[in-house]
Amino acid sequence: MKNRDEQKVYKNVSYLSILQMFNYLLPLLTMPYLVRVLNAEMFGLVAFSQAFIQYFIIIVDFGFNLSATKDVSIYRSNKEKLSEIVSSVLIIKMSLLLVFFVVLCGMVFSIDKFRSYYLIHLYTYGMVVGNALFPVWFFQGQERMQYITILNVVAKTIFTLLIFLVVRVETDYLLVPLFNSLGQFIIGSVSLYIIFTKFDIVFFIPKVTVLKGYLVDSFHLFLSRACLSLYTVANTVLLGFVTTNEVTGYYAVAEKLVRAMEGLVQPLTDAVYPYMARTRNKAFIKKMIKRATAITVLMVAVVFIVSDSLFGLVFGHAFLHSSYLFKLFLLEVLVTIPSALLGLPLLVAFGHYKWFNGSNIIGFIFYLISLAMIYREFNVVSLIIVTVLSQVIVLCHRSYGVYKFKLW
Repeated sequence: MKNRDEQKVYKNVSYLSILQMFNYLLPLLTMPYLVRVLNAEMFGLVAFSQAFIQYFIIIVDFGFNLSATKDVSIYRSNKEKLSEIVSSVLIIKMSLLLVFFVVLCGMVFSIDKFRSYYLIHLYTYGMVVGNALFPVWFFQGQERMQYITILNVVAKTIFTLLIFLVVRVETDYLLVPLFNSLGQFIIGSVSLYIIFTKFDIVFFIPKVTVLKGYLVDSFHLFLSRACLSLYTVANTVLLGFVTTNEVTGYYAVAEKLVRAMEGLVQPLTDAVYPYMARTRNKAFIKKMIKRATAITVLMVAVVFIVSDSLFGLVFGHAFLHSSYLFKLFLLEVLVTIPSALLGLPLLVAFGHYKWFNGSNIIGFIFYLISLAMIYREFNVVSLIIVTVLSQVIVLCHRSYGVYKFKLW
């Protein structure tokens, strides 16, 4: 740790690592329990609803977790400008939240797939509300990650315990999205109280031109993140529509474990990005990427070896098929972690937004074309292969961008 700035980055990485551990560890603790209580079919329904609602979370976020983070980082000492950023982002998010709730209701009550279990989708939308309220971008821009960590750990621990205590039979499946939504809503509400009191932020209604400016600035980052998220979230939604809830459940177990492993890089990108946006310290990010990649390779090798035993012990022998899907999916982990570190903390921090956006858009286009090519023989395995190859395309495009702009 050469200076205080780097010490702060490592401190924030530590806080976010604790947060990420709880974000993934708590669902992983409840997943074996829910799989056994709800069975594969109802667990698949819950997973399908959560995946579907992710689209609304992406839209309502509108890229502000990236653009607003940078703005807050730059103007961290300017109270007037910070108030403008917070007010503008909240107004835009609340407007999108209301508009797309109407859209959700229209879909839920007009499409048979949703209408049969309409309450689960309405309850799950509460997660969109909680995410819209939670100003994670503010705390990241201020590099004050302890607030994010403490709030999330306390609230999610409480609502995880409630799942174990209250969800006892298959018909309790509605309590799962209800508890998840309540937890997210409380986190968002308390965090807003903190930024308006402790950070002296004043809420006001900015001019329309100011709101439009924030929308335009964030649009390209929204488009990029939407393209990346659309095809990483789309698999569960696709399977939910064209296969059974049971098949979706088997797939969802494997995917959630893979996403938990990929999520280990999130503390690095979230903590390093505002630091790199300010300092552009190439030596620091190179060191982080090399270490993270080496750890990833070791982690994947160990998990691959113990996969069958782990699934049999935790989920039961009925879910050994999920172990096969999981081992195939591990290839994606080897790709996405270095890709993530090349993207936001390097390409975007050095101003190459278009190249970063382009990598996600190209990956999304490849995903769509590949789906069209395999539609006659569509199955879970072919879907995973397409997803992994799409991530390889993203990594190759970002790697070439790093070479082209001489960032290494």
